[in-house]
Amino acid sequence: MTAKKHWAVAEDKEVTFSSEVVETIYKEELCAGGGEKPAPINRIAVLEISQYLERYLLPNFSAEESSFAHTLSIIHMVNEKFREGVPPWACFHQNQDTFESFFQKVVSLKKDHEFLPFEKITYLHFFIHCFQSLEDEMVRKQVLPLVSLPLWRNLSLGHLQVELKANPQLEKHWRYLERKEKKAAKQAGYTPPAERAETWFIPALLAEFQQVLENAVLEVQEEEGEEAEVQGPAVHDASLLYCERFLEFVIDLLSQLPTRRFVRTLLDDNALVVKCRLSNLYQLSEGRLFGQLTDLFRYYQGFEINDHSGSSLTDEEMQASQSERLQQLQRLAFKHVPKLIDLALQTCGVLEKRGNLTKYLEVLDPEELKLLATRQLRLLSAEDPWADRVDFLTEVVVSSYEKRRSQRQKVNELPLYPTEDVLFDENLAMRGVQMAAGSSLEHM
Repeated sequence: MTAKKHWAVAEDKEVTFSSEVVETIYKEELCAGGGEKPAPINRIAVLEISQYLERYLLPNFSAEESSFAHTLSIIHMVNEKFREGVPPWACFHQNQDTFESFFQKVVSLKKDHEFLPFEKITYLHFFIHCFQSLEDEMVRKQVLPLVSLPLWRNLSLGHLQVELKANPQLEKHWRYLERKEKKAAKQAGYTPPAERAETWFIPALLAEFQQVLENAVLEVQEEEGEEAEVQGPAVHDASLLYCERFLEFVIDLLSQLPTRRFVRTLLDDNALVVKCRLSNLYQLSEGRLFGQLTDLFRYYQGFEINDHSGSSLTDEEMQASQSERLQQLQRLAFKHVPKLIDLALQTCGVLEKRGNLTKYLEVLDPEELKLLATRQLRLLSAEDPWADRVDFLTEVVVSSYEKRRSQRQKVNELPLYPTEDVLFDENLAMRGVQMAAGSSLEHM
């Protein structure tokens, strides 16, 4: 009835827009349960069939005047088009300026608004679709700046210096950008780099993910009464789904060279793989799919490829790089860390084993270990919220210097035919259903 009254009318009749209608539909249909529950997929499908996006939302969208509900409603409709397998961007191609203003509006929402749990998932789902649509020039033009060189302004100073020294061409380009910024700063209307979306957007998503991950597992509670029982840790469903979606987003970024080039270094500087593996969610049975995605994330993070040229690295090149890194660690330990003299005099073949390297690091007290990981090896920032955890610092150092099996070895170890573990793994089956449907929200 609402569609017939407001937008599903004859083409020769004028559609009268009302922001109150958009607000009402968003609250009653798209934001079910106050954002604590997923929107009913059948209601979204009805809105899509009635051309809610093409005939009502998009023609009346304004980046300056449209509300949060209006913008999120468009996001919902685009996500639904992906789920149904219909061309999602066709309605934007007729007016690409509208898409540009809409995309900038969507990005700015991360700074200007607080999202409810399932609004975060819907928002992230939209960007997953955007980065999976790089073949579309209109979309590519908007999303690639978000994963460009200015991202490295968020690296810790030591890590930035290491990366620039290892890539002379990028160092020249970085210096050029710095000179360009100094000249631009003298002009009126100058916007500092920290306030530009290409600098803050991806780090803002990373910070949000780490916060959600930390709070995904609720604390153990005890029931009151004479027969008090200790309950096991509870997992927040929306947080679990968000964490799984975010890892899907990160894996998509790492699996494409145009988006991997600068993002991988930022993820490495945040030690995101280590944080996922040390999280409470990774240890629980409810987080088994999250654990599998974390392992896949780790796989792509360490993929044997040159991030900037795109050329694959041979086993010999990987071994040479591993040996050089271990020798650098030994030279640093010999000169500056007397407690690690045994590590400095050991062979590379011994040090590249996880157990041996962990044993050598145990002689350091927490402050010395933090100094080694943050200041001397420059693996992460000293201001990282996790930088005071001994297990985290140890894992960061060990995972950076241990020897990893090559992709060729891993492939050769796979069975030729599916095993029972693969055939009867419920998480793999659920993953297949989610991928086929294009959305996991309806499976909650």
